[in-house]
Amino acid sequence: MTDPTLYPVTPEWAERAHLDKAGYGAARLAAQQTPEAFWAEAASRLDWITAPTVIKNVSFDRADFRIRWFEDGVLNVAWNCVDRHLPTRPGPYRCRRPAVPTGAGACRRR
Repeated sequence: MTDPTLYPVTPEWAERAHLDKAGYGAARLAAQQTPEAFWAEAASRLDWITAPTVIKNVSFDRADFRIRWFEDGVLNVAWNCVDRHLPTRPGPYRCRRPAVPTGAGACRRR
């Protein structure tokens, strides 16, 4: 980043934030000290088709380099980003294509 300009957070935005400065500090510390537990808790906030049991699988060995997060989990990203929020958001929301049956269209990284 080349622009060092900082923009202050307005009181209105700060009031609506899900995480204040103290909460951010605690989350950052937890992510550093117990990363697997931290990310397992974060993953639990999503709706999984198959919940992950392997949170982090990392090797920096040149012969076996890999960085894999939630590698055995199956997740439907569209459901988590849009669909699961519709029941709590009144309004004329409509899908542009038919709904995907449970399990179909799930994204799996390999």
